Amino acid sequence: LTVTITITITQAAGSFANVTALSFNANPYIKYLPEFSGMPHLKSISLINVVALTTIASLTNLPSLETLKLEGCGSLAALPLLPRGAKWDADEDVVGFAAPEHLSAMP
Repeated sequence: LTVTITITITQAAGSFANVTALSFNANPYIKYLPEFSGMPHLKSISLINVVALTTIASLTNLPSLETLKLEGCGSLAALPLLPRGAKWDADEDVVGFAAPEHLSAMP
């Protein structure tokens, strides 16, 4: 028996208007990361060891996004576009940071 629960973040966007950081680290259930519209203050997203993640929607509609931390997401099919000024978190303190090997170089 498999139960699938879908939460549409955009429906409650007003509730998330002041969120500045999202972390989905070590979540084995997330397969798709939707667009985060209505989150104008979101500065960072962390996706570490989200092993089932295959798709990240465009993040270009996040004007305040500064960093996307991506590590251990080997099922990811493509890298998302980032808004102007945002960067990949490649801080030397993050041991083993790398784009999934099967993907081309980061834009």
